[in-house]
Amino acid sequence: MLKTLYFAAPVLAGSMRLKALHELVEHAPIGMCVLNHNFEYLYVNPCLAAMNGRAVEDHLGHSVAEIVPDLYRRCGEVLHRIVASREPAVEVLITGETAAQPGVVRSWLETWFPIEPPGAEPLMAIAVREVTHEKGLERELKIRDQNKDRFLAMLAHELRNPLGPISNAAELLGAIDVPLAAKVQGILHRQLQQLTRLVDDLMDASRIHTGKLEIRMSEIDLGAVVHAAVANVAQRIESKRHRLIVQVPSRPLMVRGDFVRLTQALSNLLNNACKFTPDMGEIGVVLDEDNDAMNVVVRDSGVGIDDEDLPRIFQRFFQVERGRDMSEDGLGLGLWLAKSIAEQHRGTLSVTSEGLGKGATFTLRLPREGSAPSA
Repeated sequence: MLKTLYFAAPVLAGSMRLKALHELVEHAPIGMCVLNHNFEYLYVNPCLAAMNGRAVEDHLGHSVAEIVPDLYRRCGEVLHRIVASREPAVEVLITGETAAQPGVVRSWLETWFPIEPPGAEPLMAIAVREVTHEKGLERELKIRDQNKDRFLAMLAHELRNPLGPISNAAELLGAIDVPLAAKVQGILHRQLQQLTRLVDDLMDASRIHTGKLEIRMSEIDLGAVVHAAVANVAQRIESKRHRLIVQVPSRPLMVRGDFVRLTQALSNLLNNACKFTPDMGEIGVVLDEDNDAMNVVVRDSGVGIDDEDLPRIFQRFFQVERGRDMSEDGLGLGLWLAKSIAEQHRGTLSVTSEGLGKGATFTLRLPREGSAPSA
């Protein structure tokens, strides 16, 4: 409608333009009003009158403090600041009560902007959009998210308790000189490792989400981190007959960080590469440095990442459906954990992929600032 008015303006008489604009404001689904320099209503459209729970004519000549006292207590200071600075305020969140629903706290996004008519006192125009429903949904989602986190933390704790006895029972099988016992022990060990990794991911996810993940900083060799991570996933890579290429400088590349957590982050990247690369694929790990950062790059020849999945790849619990090996499925936490650990080291974790079937490249960058110089 605004575009129509814009193009029609040259052929409309002045009075017709004013009438069209008046009708537009009168029927707009957002509240609008104009105040004088004393914050008294000069104009109110029906939508705002309904929000305030008062008739249009009841507003005129009365101040904001009289019509919506609760809201004025919350935004009066902003109104005075706008008048003094002559600068608008855009989409300010205001919460409070009006006569429309006494006792009910509602939410609005309000935009205030000053108007300075030539030779007259300044005015103020206000546009109001109610967002009570949206804010209620946000609160509900936040509560659900908190409940989910509490449940996952409790679940991880309860799952961890029986892992010790099961592991001990598996060790006892090794003392039985029967071929079948050795086979069963091997199966138990592999499944215990998988279950332990899942439980650890759940517990770390809970710690990160609540800001309780402990990071123990010290001067470490990033090359040693790479080798430790490779050792963690060596058996898995070997079982899928991948070709692993590791390129690490012979000299130490020292950085300030948590050896255990950085090893965990890189192990997650390698596990992800292994999972999404078909058997007998190729995985590469390259450690290098530039003027600003230390870089660990993990490349694979796997199934690749679709363009629509790239923006979500580091979201918590997000899982790419295509190319997943369901027999070694996870919780969708590995990449999120890796990125969170990188960020706690003031670093970044990014991903690129040329598309499905063309592999993926993950780059972990840790800043040089505050790190020890390379030898």
